[in-house]
Amino acid sequence: RDGDFHRKQRPWQMSGIIDSCHSNEDDEDIDLHSFFINTATEERSFIIPCQYQEQINKEVTAMSPAKQDYLKVNLHCSPAASTDYDLTGQIVWPVSVLLSHYLASKRGQSNITGKSLVELGAGVGLPGLVASNFASRVLLTDGNDLVVESVLKKNVSAYGSSAKNVVSAQKFLWGDKNDLQCILGNFGTVDVVLAADVVQWPCVLEPLLNSIKALLWESSEPLFILGFVNRSQSTFEEFLDLAKQLGFTWQCVETHLFLPGIVPDSCKERGGRVAEIMELRLTDRTNRPILLTNEEEDVSNCTITTSLGREYQYSSLPC
Repeated sequence: RDGDFHRKQRPWQMSGIIDSCHSNEDDEDIDLHSFFINTATEERSFIIPCQYQEQINKEVTAMSPAKQDYLKVNLHCSPAASTDYDLTGQIVWPVSVLLSHYLASKRGQSNITGKSLVELGAGVGLPGLVASNFASRVLLTDGNDLVVESVLKKNVSAYGSSAKNVVSAQKFLWGDKNDLQCILGNFGTVDVVLAADVVQWPCVLEPLLNSIKALLWESSEPLFILGFVNRSQSTFEEFLDLAKQLGFTWQCVETHLFLPGIVPDSCKERGGRVAEIMELRLTDRTNRPILLTNEEEDVSNCTITTSLGREYQYSSLPC
């Protein structure tokens, strides 16, 4: 979050103690990094109401009644936010819960059923795992190795065996062409991209949106579903401006359209601020995604380089 950037820096980054430690030979074997990482997890259960879409009854060519049901997702996650902000993916944020409600609603299902879907910045993977009940294939990704190995793959392994469709997990650093080609080569065409609470820092906007455009490029109906909390108006306006430049159009989805009644507290941040859902569609394909161009190709019209991941991958920001 923009206003919290300096406050959330690792303690030794702010104080400069890493320099003093490097000058002390007695401390060479001390791993200070581990002091500020919380790797303990607990299992939590999430109940998401599911409004099954009406299905065509081929025998009578009529609509059968919608069936109301619930999805139960058990997740390994941290009981509290880590002091290392690289690991914000260890916990379940309210926007992820709201996005899960959207995906299990009739509107959400109409957008993801039978589609191939990738979640970015998945963390513990709640929205992606909910989506795996409807999408044909689901890939959950995160940019932090520890998050991927300690919680995301564990949750995919536990829940994926009971999911209706294929679900997997791997690391993806936004803007990294090697990671991108690995996904496209192994996973194939991506129809839908999910992300929750990823519009936070200005420096991640270009690699994030360019990665999404590249992932969706081969789809006939490319859709990016975003769960967000507008914590910084300037950052959010910058996000929308760049999305427009890259060929996206969007609409905000009012909560009552997919979540009737009172919004659960689990979808609200402290202070009662409610997360929101946005649907962004790639409608302008005039310019090929920069991450799918060769290094020698002319990208003079682009405002960024093809090595998008390099700008921020050492900045300690989660992705």
